[in-house]
Amino acid sequence: MIIIGSVSIIDSDGSAPADVVALEDGKKALLVELNGMIPSTYDYISLSYTGSDLTGVVFRIGGALGTTIATLVLAYSGGNLVSVTKT
Repeated sequence: MIIIGSVSIIDSDGSAPADVVALEDGKKALLVELNGMIPSTYDYISLSYTGSDLTGVVFRIGGALGTTIATLVLAYSGGNLVSVTKT
């Protein structure tokens, strides 16, 4: 298990995921690579927030106006991150 702030991250077998990167851009942000959730090739990431919660991450190839290759939607309950969905 990996704990960053009040968020615990565990894989389905109870172990820590392969890679966890905490970002600080004036607000708390967290990107997690679990079972290929984050694409291996990208050159631009945009983050969206609802209040102080990171709620979206868009990965692009070709810069800010390039092709979207993955989107993560983060959901919260009671201020706790409860799910991450990739589209």
